[in-house]
Amino acid sequence: MPVVTFDTIMKDLKAGNYAPVYLLHGQETYFIDQIASYITEHALSESERVFNQIICYGKEVDSRTITDNARQYPMMAQRRVIILKEAQSMRDLANLEPYLAHPAKSTILVICHMHKTLDGRKTLFKTAKKHAVVFESKRLYDNQVPAWIESFVARHQKQIDPVASLALVEYLGNDLSKISNELDKLMLQLGDQAVITEGDVFDNIGISRDFNVFELQKALGMRDVVKIERIVQHFVANAKSNPLILVVANLFSYFTKVLIARSMAGANDRELGTALGLRSNYFLREYREAARKYTVEDLERIIGILRKYDLHAKGVDNRSRQEGELLRQLIQEIYLTPSVGV
Repeated sequence: MPVVTFDTIMKDLKAGNYAPVYLLHGQETYFIDQIASYITEHALSESERVFNQIICYGKEVDSRTITDNARQYPMMAQRRVIILKEAQSMRDLANLEPYLAHPAKSTILVICHMHKTLDGRKTLFKTAKKHAVVFESKRLYDNQVPAWIESFVARHQKQIDPVASLALVEYLGNDLSKISNELDKLMLQLGDQAVITEGDVFDNIGISRDFNVFELQKALGMRDVVKIERIVQHFVANAKSNPLILVVANLFSYFTKVLIARSMAGANDRELGTALGLRSNYFLREYREAARKYTVEDLERIIGILRKYDLHAKGVDNRSRQEGELLRQLIQEIYLTPSVGV
């Protein structure tokens, strides 16, 4: 059976090929929302929606209400559409299993089970796999998000600088809903401008141009003590905007890449870019320069330090120290690592 992906579902929907039941579940709400929204807006005309489209929420309905409405015949339309949002909050969701086994062909039922996956051992899930389109919406890894951003922007006939993509990921993480909302607002502000730059992101999305994790990791890589201290002071004064756990995660990713670059000092750009998972060679020079500042042993030690502070940020053995104090200690331990001087 072909793998069901977001792209395959959207391709079928845009071709007008609708299934009787869609079971959409998983951690990433963005893809679920996009599928449900497309069906809401395109499966029926505006006039048909009045009598044939129902949008309901798991906390407010039960399985019998859903089933009764799904089995009704369309009124002056080809089909009915029922969108069940927040299905994870529905007390008797499992009781929809008999309907899923024999769904009405004239109804499109979209079950949006948000924030977590359904148990694959349950009868509801097994029945859905046989008779419905089942899609698990997985969160992207951080290193996958820049490529997704490029694709999202390309669908709007625009391009985005690699630094701008990384800045978005640094500031917003891998929450695609937040990223897409910010990009939509940004592209509206930029109008006909074809390329989204690093400056556009910093100026319009609330990211400090000089004081961000991207600049901190660059300063650590270049061992620029003055710049490091200025950024740390800003982070300590604005702790809510720069939570320690996110700083540690970004630095862990950065120094892991620097370690790979150090270990592959003789590799060509293509080989190193592949090893680092980079979509372009834009940052290769930076990683190579940083790799010259540290030995393999020191980089391994720094990664160990970051693991320790990741636990501290999560409350493990931190003796009630404030995040600002922890951040200062972390950065001091990193930049006191001796330079190899090559």
